[in-house]
Amino acid sequence: MNHKMECDFTSVINNLENNSFFIYGAGFVGDFFYDLLRCKGLQNHVKAFVMSKPNENEHEGVPVISINDVPDEKAYIVIAVHESVLTEIEEQLDKRKLGNRTWIYPYLYRLWLGKPIQTSIRVPVKQIWNQERNRYAIAVRYLAIDQYFQKNSVGYDLYRKSMGLPKYKSTVEKRLGGFQNLIEDWGQNGYRDHNAIRILDDDTVVDGKHRLTTAIYFGEKDIVCDIFSAHNKEPIEMIPDAKKMIVDNLPALGFTENDIQLLDETIKLIDAKI
Repeated sequence: MNHKMECDFTSVINNLENNSFFIYGAGFVGDFFYDLLRCKGLQNHVKAFVMSKPNENEHEGVPVISINDVPDEKAYIVIAVHESVLTEIEEQLDKRKLGNRTWIYPYLYRLWLGKPIQTSIRVPVKQIWNQERNRYAIAVRYLAIDQYFQKNSVGYDLYRKSMGLPKYKSTVEKRLGGFQNLIEDWGQNGYRDHNAIRILDDDTVVDGKHRLTTAIYFGEKDIVCDIFSAHNKEPIEMIPDAKKMIVDNLPALGFTENDIQLLDETIKLIDAKI
């Protein structure tokens, strides 16, 4: 996080600490943000979760309201959604003239992990892979890249399964589209090292698996990282245990025996490659 982002983060924290607000979004980002608020004792500042089309009356014990029921134009809205759906959410808020808002996603990792202990450090790709190889997330992304280059016909479907979001198909497709754009850009322009991935000091990746996988695929030897202390992070996880890409969870996520065999073969392929 650069100096400007750090100043912006301080401003965001001040707003959260000194105001009541509405959280727009009750998916995985909204849930994770609310968990972080609980860690910091700020959960009582939340007036309600906001949805475009509510399908429940309360969420996490907090009322759920429609965007049309936000009481006034001065209401402070914290947008807690992935960047893949941000534009459509902002368009809805613009229609309601709800301009007092913050998109929290860029600051979630700072809230969760604290300040990085090192920034913009080049770390060997193989070193990070050795920590990540048994979690399958890299292997499934590798197969998606293979399908992009027409080397298989199953990579995208495996990627969709890995998201663990069967109720949010449009969100999954937007994420896949973003991944395809990353692959295309990397293939045309090479590695852009200005966008660091985030890892813990034990080499666990907390943000940047798509970029790491693409680096592996295109043969990069190292990748720029911001490094955080595992001891400083809040005691919660962004991805629930049941949705982590580990072997015990794969059947529940819809992976067949053949899928798992293909993932295991891909892990061996990556081992040999790097």
